[in-house]
Amino acid sequence: MQYVQKHERDWGNKSYPGRPTLEDVMNARVVTFWQPLNKHGSPDEPGREIIVIYEDLKAVESYLTRLIFLANKFRPDRQFLRAYVDQKQVKVKKARIQFGYVEDDD
Repeated sequence: MQYVQKHERDWGNKSYPGRPTLEDVMNARVVTFWQPLNKHGSPDEPGREIIVIYEDLKAVESYLTRLIFLANKFRPDRQFLRAYVDQKQVKVKKARIQFGYVEDDD
């Protein structure tokens, strides 16, 4: 709740694309906090985080995976800071990379 309150204070009446309402944030199953990055990969407005809500963590996982596998092609526009599922904080617990021969089907 303290991060939501900070977000509301930091942004006040200003907005950003996709900014959820306070009601949307409070009713969302998954709430994530991100730091927007400029085209050089530096914080766009340091300390001013954005909130993105999701139905589940699949889209977040997909974004973080792209950061790993497409690092030389994919320029991130935001940095993942924290996530909450059902109002409880979660963290990335592990990432697993499995290698296989090129001719393998799986």
